[in-house]
Amino acid sequence: MIKIAICDDELLFREQMQKIIATYMELHGYAYQIDLFSSGLELIEKAEKIRGYQAVYLDIGMDELNGIQTAECIRQYSQDIHLVFVTSYFLYALEGYKVKAIRYIMKDNESIEAKMNESLDAIMALLDRTNYTELLGFREGDLEICLDDIKYIESRLHMLFFEMDIESENTYTLVERLDTLEERYKQYGFVRIHKSYLVNLKYIKSISRYHVTLKDETVLNIAKPRYMEVKNAFLSYRGRI
Repeated sequence: MIKIAICDDELLFREQMQKIIATYMELHGYAYQIDLFSSGLELIEKAEKIRGYQAVYLDIGMDELNGIQTAECIRQYSQDIHLVFVTSYFLYALEGYKVKAIRYIMKDNESIEAKMNESLDAIMALLDRTNYTELLGFREGDLEICLDDIKYIESRLHMLFFEMDIESENTYTLVERLDTLEERYKQYGFVRIHKSYLVNLKYIKSISRYHVTLKDETVLNIAKPRYMEVKNAFLSYRGRI
């Protein structure tokens, strides 16, 4: 089930967004749940529920706790929730990058439905990527893995080593060319940073010149000719507003 929260202090827009999202979900055959919140404080008070949402639609111009502040609180609980700002204020657009908002939609009755449908298309595509699994013939045995659990793949001594975000006593190794997996996985958010490394963009914390730092503080080298390509891929992944 796809769970979406709408947080807006204007009843009219809450109901309008709820109707647009419900129509989209039913048209595409998704099981869904939509929860409505009239303020950022009301949403944050439901902290135990926040991690369960796949997406949150936020108004910016709310009293007490505005949309940017609410998004910052949400990010304390989860980095994976897809945030969309739906607002009358364009002044805060750049702030959206800091909280990894994937869209910034102006409250315009003439285009809001089309823009919200496009944002839902983007969210569903991202959710499909993270749920993609593949059966791989590791040297340690066949295993079906979720690509979203792969931090990075390292090519070493004609062997691929999989660094996974799961608890396991095994090291997963595969006899395969990294070029082959690069071509296969690039549509799922992987970027080739070096002849030896294919990295899942989800796990990148930051990029400095010729280095990638992952969220677990692992540091990997970026090949100089690939630096701008990697940087642009990372910025694109974080979301364009």
